[in-house]
Amino acid sequence: MASQVQNLLSEEYRAAINHVASYDLHISDAYLSSACYYNEGTGAPLFAAFFEDQAEVKMEHAKQSVTYLRKCEGNICLLVIKRPDRDNWGTGVHALESALELENKLTNLLLNLKTMASANDETDLLSFIGKIWINRRGTQAI
Repeated sequence: MASQVQNLLSEEYRAAINHVASYDLHISDAYLSSACYYNEGTGAPLFAAFFEDQAEVKMEHAKQSVTYLRKCEGNICLLVIKRPDRDNWGTGVHALESALELENKLTNLLLNLKTMASANDETDLLSFIGKIWINRRGTQAI
């Protein structure tokens, strides 16, 4: 019974995790849009392949967050997924700069979630955040 209580999340944590999952889906959509742009005769097939791969990665990250919410009996209430801000991604450098902005915002969302969990000694959530951070960055936990 004690482990079940520990798995329950406060509404604040549920909302934050839903926000992370929603933003991952937003980034996935932006990356798919970019991949399509570069597939349509722009002469940049490497960018198309890169962004298509990254779109799949972001979708998987969103699934991990949703799976964690289910495990903790949290409500899944994803925010409205906003369409990408642009349709014309310009040069590859412009697309990479846009991707960097999206990734930085996602990093800030994760850091805010980690800060909240640390302040309240939410060890299970901190463990989850550490695992997803390792999966996302591939090198080290935050």
